Amino acid sequence: MNNQIGFIQKDLDIFLDRRKNINLVCDQVSGWSNRVINKLSSQLDMPKPNMEGQQMSDVFKSISGLVCGQLENIIKENAKRSAEGSEYNMAEDYNNKDMVGEITTEEFITKNIRVRPISGITTVEKDEK
Repeated sequence: MNNQIGFIQKDLDIFLDRRKNINLVCDQVSGWSNRVINKLSSQLDMPKPNMEGQQMSDVFKSISGLVCGQLENIIKENAKRSAEGSEYNMAEDYNNKDMVGEITTEEFITKNIRVRPISGITTVEKDEK
């Protein structure tokens, strides 16, 4: 009986660790998806949807809907410009929305550009370029 209790306790510990890790990953994915929804809403000048208490699949459907809707708008605009005989100028569009300015801020750079850890640095011999 003591051996069985020991095995069952070991299995319980494994399952509790697994549950803790699953909850941690779910929290991280939920936080990421909320940040993405907020960013998309602000970039597209749309009201921020309330995603509190929503299933992850519903949150991803909302993200997909926002992105697909914007892509459909771009396709329609390109078709309209093509019909008018003018070409789409991506640089002009980005400048109009001030996106270039946003991605060159110090905050964006510190959040999105990763620094290679010291252990990942490769050394080069002096005679190599």
